[in-house]
Amino acid sequence: MDLSEKKKFKIDTKIKVLIVCLLIAGGGVGLHNVYNVFVPSILSGLSITQSAYGTLTLVNSIISSLCSFLVVRITVRYGPKWVIALGAAFTFAGYVLLSIAQTPLVFFISKVVDGFGYGLLGNTLLYLIINQWFTEGSGTATSIVMCFTGIAGTALSPVFASLITMIGWRPASLVLGATVILFCLPFLLFRGRLYSSYSGDEENGETVSAADENKYPEFSRKSLAFLCLCVLGGASYFVSIMGTYLTSYGLSLGLSLQEASLLLSAGMIGNTVSKLINGALCDRIGAIPTNIVMLLISSGSIMMLLTTNNLWLLLVFAFLYGCNYSVAGLGVSMINKETYGTVQFQKVQPIVSFISTLVYAIGNPVWGILHDMRDSYLFPFAACALADFIAVFGLLYLRKFNKKA
Repeated sequence: MDLSEKKKFKIDTKIKVLIVCLLIAGGGVGLHNVYNVFVPSILSGLSITQSAYGTLTLVNSIISSLCSFLVVRITVRYGPKWVIALGAAFTFAGYVLLSIAQTPLVFFISKVVDGFGYGLLGNTLLYLIINQWFTEGSGTATSIVMCFTGIAGTALSPVFASLITMIGWRPASLVLGATVILFCLPFLLFRGRLYSSYSGDEENGETVSAADENKYPEFSRKSLAFLCLCVLGGASYFVSIMGTYLTSYGLSLGLSLQEASLLLSAGMIGNTVSKLINGALCDRIGAIPTNIVMLLISSGSIMMLLTTNNLWLLLVFAFLYGCNYSVAGLGVSMINKETYGTVQFQKVQPIVSFISTLVYAIGNPVWGILHDMRDSYLFPFAACALADFIAVFGLLYLRKFNKKA
């Protein structure tokens, strides 16, 4: 194979890898978001309270975040296809249990099983594969894949809402499980290795030399740099809680339900657009300066939301608030890679993901407490803006740390 043919092979294979990653993003995180459409019907049908469901969601989140550690071990030892096969199997089994659930206990078991499936099909595996195949342009590739999670969820949510109305939530849950399998199938049928433990085999990804990796500092759980990375992940996840309250905030300002719901839509559009911008800028100017800008825009827009009740201004600020999602879904992983390198990434990312998810789970009741203190959104919004500012200072330290390294 001559040089031109080899280059063409690699480009063609990269495109195929990107496509299968898009499908996994849609089938894993994207379709998991579609599950929210089922929740009202399930709670009503099985007589489950919101508080009980909230507790179960916390357990589900912890299980899925712990699976990040399992994803790395299985991927390195056996390859990503085993992770996808297990993730699809657990997810489908969870939806089968959901379809036959007649008691809250069976529903709880289905959520636990689904937690394993969601964790295995989550972002960690996608980060590992993209980092290997896209040594250059990984920010752009990651942003495209992460955006597809929102696109898939947005496109399929109304489809499954109509399906629930037509055939009921039990049969519809089976269809959702089968759809996950369908999304995962191209990945399982992909010919060739998608991950080669950085052995330097160019036909299985990009070569990562020892010299390239030796320029990065050795990872330590006790280092201030690692603490700053965890603070960034936790802060961005905490601030993302605010998105679920945008509609309620609009209603508190006297907007109609239709007008208030537009705030959430604006935030989700900002989520998608900012991820694409974030990824492209990470490749051009670096992950740390890019995400400092994103955090400052997010923090400023949160405070500006408190200053007006004009619908158009609220929509602009809600859109800009969406920049926070690009930090949580993309920026943290890119800064991790920029700080510790591609190989150590697989050690660091599961820990950061677990801590971030834990902060998100604990942050939900904290958000409610802050709101209820004065029956106002001032305190929780201020807490989110403060969290973004603290994360900015952490990034400034990481920038100095990386220059020394």
